[in-house]
Amino acid sequence: MIILHHQKLMMRYLEIRNLKMKNLQLKKAGMKKRILRNKLSIIVLLLITVCSTELFSQQEDKNIAELYINTADSFYSSNDILKAEVFLNKSLLYYKDSSDAYYLKSLIEEKKTGFKESVIADLKKALILRNWNIYSEEDAFFQLGIIYSKIKEYKKAVSTLYVIEGEKIDNEEYLDAYSNSLLNSGMFVTAAEILHAAVEKYPENAVFIKKLINTDNEYYESILLKILENNETYKYDADIILEVLKNTVDEGIKKELFEKIKNRTEEFPEIIIEKIRIEKTVSE
Repeated sequence: MIILHHQKLMMRYLEIRNLKMKNLQLKKAGMKKRILRNKLSIIVLLLITVCSTELFSQQEDKNIAELYINTADSFYSSNDILKAEVFLNKSLLYYKDSSDAYYLKSLIEEKKTGFKESVIADLKKALILRNWNIYSEEDAFFQLGIIYSKIKEYKKAVSTLYVIEGEKIDNEEYLDAYSNSLLNSGMFVTAAEILHAAVEKYPENAVFIKKLINTDNEYYESILLKILENNETYKYDADIILEVLKNTVDEGIKKELFEKIKNRTEEFPEIIIEKIRIEKTVSE
């Protein structure tokens, strides 16, 4: 009986010891997990701090670059191209992927060298980057379209200027370049629509009137009628009358139109050419 009791005590002791050892192991494992979690937390905090510092630094660089661009723009506006270029180049040291910088770079380059491929390349890069703060995407499309029109890449000009038609339809330079590009691309119906808008917006602009006279026959006839009627409401200068004369077939009407401008040959030498043509037709 004593031996049996002793065995039970030993078994009970071993169970208690095993439980204590398990608890100890669990505590140690828990401490390891807590230490690991703490280490991970510290690493995450360090990463956040580094990233935040990096982001702050990048934003600071962008802000500095923007200040340089604004300064360059001021010099460009006052036609001090050399100083504008110096400050622009400084901006690119802080932020080399700025749409604003490449847009202004294209303007400066154009002033310096004319319409080179590098100017077009800078405008295209500005449009690809699309991170505007000072200028706008419309400004870049406008500038690119104007250049295409000037270098007689008319189809490229049309496709570029079409993008900003809604934003620039009241701009005189835009209307001139767009209508010219449309006419030279054979898009006469659209050109007439744009020219009607241009004449309505800028009724004193003789260039728009002359283009429309050559594009829209109904408009030509309406101008001819006003001139022949001596309509006091519509006073057209010699260059407009000359344009109508050049588009007129009837010899009698041509002579009548010529009489209205025959004393303006010093201002408009083309009148002499038309006089010679009329005289030649009469002699024949």
